[in-house]
Order: sequence, then structure tokens, then C-alpha cells
Amino acid sequence: LVMMITGVNGAGKTTSIGKLAHHLQHEGKTILLAAGDTFRAAAREQLAEWGLRNGVQVVSQQGGDPAAVAFDAVSAGRARQTGVVIIDTAGRLPTQNHLMDELRKIRRVLAKAMDGAPHESLLVLDGNTGQNMLAQVKAFDDAVALTGLIVTKLDGTAKGGALAALARDVGIVPVAAAVLSTPSVWRATLRLARSAGSALATFGRGLWARVKGLLAHGGITGARVSQALSRAGAALGGA
Repeated sequence: LVMMITGVNGAGKTTSIGKLAHHLQHEGKTILLAAGDTFRAAAREQLAEWGLRNGVQVVSQQGGDPAAVAFDAVSAGRARQTGVVIIDTAGRLPTQNHLMDELRKIRRVLAKAMDGAPHESLLVLDGNTGQNMLAQVKAFDDAVALTGLIVTKLDGTAKGGALAALARDVGIVPVAAAVLSTPSVWRATLRLARSAGSALATFGRGLWARVKGLLAHGGITGARVSQALSRAGAALGGA
């Protein structure tokens, strides 16, 4: 499984990768990380620290081409029979066309390295972003065909309410959730899928019951999160 992680600057991509690797390890998966952020200072070192904490290897290059790093990581993962390869990418604004083209190149190179890769294209969103989430999702979806979202920083006053607008206006709807019993910056991973019909009609009561149960299991019972879930569920017709 090849996962490509994207997002704007400072959304929490590298930290989310570290926590995601920790979660997948507990599910018995073998992990390989790729330091595809060759632009930001100390980005490789940050991912290497997460690799050290989780006991997983990191593929990196000093100032190399991000697409080359991604290709090498997938090749190494196949050779080592690794279960999951997670590829970090540099933060970028969706208005930076040349950087969005770089993401498209990485995606093309991954497809050459392994059929069907990347199998997951995840966008990390800062929960404080608000309605600008819509512009980010549309731009990154156009570049890498998103399959999921990771929403971070929900431990503050932000409630990630723009997710309801995403389901309504973009036609992408959360279909599952995974909660990690890790620090508060990581609250939930909201997986997305393209709705074959009406996004609102496909979001049922049973799913939201499952989401709330997962949150409770992860020890996340704060009133802010519960209220956010209720409002989003109501907006999606599933409360």
C-alpha cells in the first residue's frame, strides 16, 4: 500500500505521518517512510525522528528530487516486502501552480514504480482553516485525486465544521473514521470517498454512531468535539 500525504505549509503533515505510522504498526503492518519534503529546512530530520520513535526506516536524499525519493521508497518497499509506504511531501499553497505540477509529477512517478500507486492520496487540513478548506480540497483533488482527509489541530476552538460544506459543495463525504489514542493534535482521520449519488443521502445514522463510538474509545469525549460531530451529522442528514 502506497500512501501519499499532501497539504499546505504547517498543516501537520509530517507529524500526522508519524502518528499514522504508529497506528498502523499497532495493526501489525510494516512501515517505510519517504522524506519527500526536500525543500523545508530540517524536514528530513523531523521525519527521521518520527522514524526513530516508531522504529521504522526512512528513505531520504539530501536536496534530491521529491519524485526520485518517492520512486526509491516504493522500490525499496517492494524489495523488502513492506506493507505500507508513506510518502511525505513539501507544504505548498494551491495557488502555486509550479508546486502543484510537482505533485502531479510525483503521482505519475509513483504509478510507474508500482501499478495503481498511490493507493491513498491524503490531504492534511488544519482544523482552524475554515471555508478555505474547500479551495484546498478542490485544488489538491485536481492534482492528485484525493482519497481521504486528515484533519488536525481540533484541540483548540476550531471544530472542522467546513467538512459539512465539503460534502455538500465538493461531492466528497466522510465514510469512515479512525481515532488514535495519541496527543490532542491528532483527533480523527476522516476517510473520504466519492459519492456515487447524493452525498447527503449516503451519510446515514449508523456511520455517525460508529464515529462517536470510535471517539469515545479513543478517550475523546470533549464537548467541543461532540458538538462538532452533531452539527456535521445534522448537516449531512445523519444526526
